Amino acid sequence: MNFSPFRWFSRSEVSSEGKAALTPDPDAPVPVAKPEQVPASSLGYVVFTQPPMSPYAYASHCYEKSADSVLAQELKRQGPEAFMLVAADEKSVLVQTQEYLCKLDREGIQEISLHPVLPAKGSGMVMLFFEIAQKGQIESHDFLMCAVYSEELQEWCEKKGREVAALLNVPFQVSCPSHDC
Repeated sequence: MNFSPFRWFSRSEVSSEGKAALTPDPDAPVPVAKPEQVPASSLGYVVFTQPPMSPYAYASHCYEKSADSVLAQELKRQGPEAFMLVAADEKSVLVQTQEYLCKLDREGIQEISLHPVLPAKGSGMVMLFFEIAQKGQIESHDFLMCAVYSEELQEWCEKKGREVAALLNVPFQVSCPSHDC
């Protein structure tokens, strides 16, 4: 699993069950976009394109240099602006980029969280995480990183995170921001 130092700061409050106390946004809109479906497959997916307000965004976790042929074809069909698909069926969650693939057990994913990293000495960023139950602990597995922080970028990432949460039928949370210093 992946440990991100940015998540350490947002995980300072832990409940008695060992889960982090994240701050939900009660006024956040419910996503209206339905996950797309891979033709002739049980896979639903959410496509990620380059956010217009960000100089770069990428799949941020270490992936295997391989591809799921059906997802790679679907990603290619989405056009050059699409850099990642998050897909799921009943058992698995797949993160497919142009060249890399990450496969996770769907059952362990407890929620999707967004972590804003506000600018201090740097430019800040926004990250999305799978929160995964592993041996009685919740581990953060980052899957998207977008820079440079702005409220508009945070809103874009929140919309995409909510779409992934809807795909997986898990809660979505926005964690307390940290600073990049």
